[in-house]
Amino acid sequence: MVKKIFKPLFLCFIALATQTPVVSALSDAQRNLFILGINYFDSGAPSCSGGTPNLNSTSNTDYAGRSILKQGDLKDLADNSATYQQAASQVGIPWQALAALHYRESNFSTTEPDTKPVAVGVYQFTYNVNNRQKYNLDGPNYPAGNQKLTAEQFLAQSIDAANFVKNDGAGLGASPEVSATKGAFVKYNGEPQTYVDQATALGYTSSEGYEGSPYVMNIADPPRDPSNGPLATWLQGRGGNNFTPATADQYGAFVVFASIAGITLSGGTCGASGVNCNANATQNLGSIRQAVVCIAQAELSKWNSGSLKPGTDYKIYSEATPEDWCADFASWVFNQAGYPLKEGPTWRISGVDAVKAVGEANQRFHWHDKSGYIPKPGDLAIHNDGKTDYHVNIVVGISGNRVTLIGGNQGSNDFAQSKVSRDSLQNDIIGYVTPD
Repeated sequence: MVKKIFKPLFLCFIALATQTPVVSALSDAQRNLFILGINYFDSGAPSCSGGTPNLNSTSNTDYAGRSILKQGDLKDLADNSATYQQAASQVGIPWQALAALHYRESNFSTTEPDTKPVAVGVYQFTYNVNNRQKYNLDGPNYPAGNQKLTAEQFLAQSIDAANFVKNDGAGLGASPEVSATKGAFVKYNGEPQTYVDQATALGYTSSEGYEGSPYVMNIADPPRDPSNGPLATWLQGRGGNNFTPATADQYGAFVVFASIAGITLSGGTCGASGVNCNANATQNLGSIRQAVVCIAQAELSKWNSGSLKPGTDYKIYSEATPEDWCADFASWVFNQAGYPLKEGPTWRISGVDAVKAVGEANQRFHWHDKSGYIPKPGDLAIHNDGKTDYHVNIVVGISGNRVTLIGGNQGSNDFAQSKVSRDSLQNDIIGYVTPD
């Protein structure tokens, strides 16, 4: 969960003169070039899908722009992917889920671990009576520890793991929603009350215990990244009631799953809030909303990775005008999506009140008071401090009553030091400007 950004950190209500730009729509190629950031996923999102791994993809990055799967991991993934896909296709689950579990349990190794009698196999089945009988854990597919698995043994263990994930408690289907995928991973590993408590401490509900599991969500975002320092409230189970601070040596299973889904471009990539950034995607969202969310995500990834920085990079959105630029950012995103807030020779609107007026005109855009309206990804949220419409940002996800937003000119009172960031502040939202 990302820390809330409070009102004094962004002030965007001043409207200044604009210059004349060239209106440009986002091409299909540009739309598919966003960088996947795991913290953008929303628990209510549709499924991620894909085909063969593309090792040259730029989507294998975490929230801070670091590689999730290293070169050795990517090679192992490529070597093992045919087995994952064969087993997953036979059982009916996403092959990326098998790969993510294999990563978490044995770092993609195809050598039988020497962990019996606690657990066996590269997917680390608990060595109990039920599993021993159901999956024949004493049979030829589970050799003695430290032996290299044959191709047949690795496939058999992968099929067993796929069946376990689908049928034995986790309940993962062929096209799961993001929340179901996270839920399957935490059930595979175990969901003690500690994880539920950690999830609620992060602002999630008690039914979203997977958000509090390092096995599932380690290094998903700053509050769940042990590399930021020992996190006394981010504990990993070590067996029984033994919990110690999680370490930064492994990403969470869902972080890896999403990374792999993000680099399978042949089937479309799944980004923040489950919005598929393929223009031909069959989603409930229209193409304009899809493009808006994906473009906002792409810009956020650039700021998170450091390719865009505070100082002068905000002028990309303000046409080089030094000013509070949240409305500039919203205008720029919609213009890049091919549906500018303002038609004519200029597309940029630099005042929040002017963005709201576009919706109130009820022509190409529409205004909805907060009361009685359920926002959608691609809406523009208007914030008011009781006197002034002071900020606008873009809805990218909805989960229950929680709205996730991406906006410009956030994080500092000085517009030159502010940036594009993720936000969940919604108490002062008074309504939404919508493209339909």
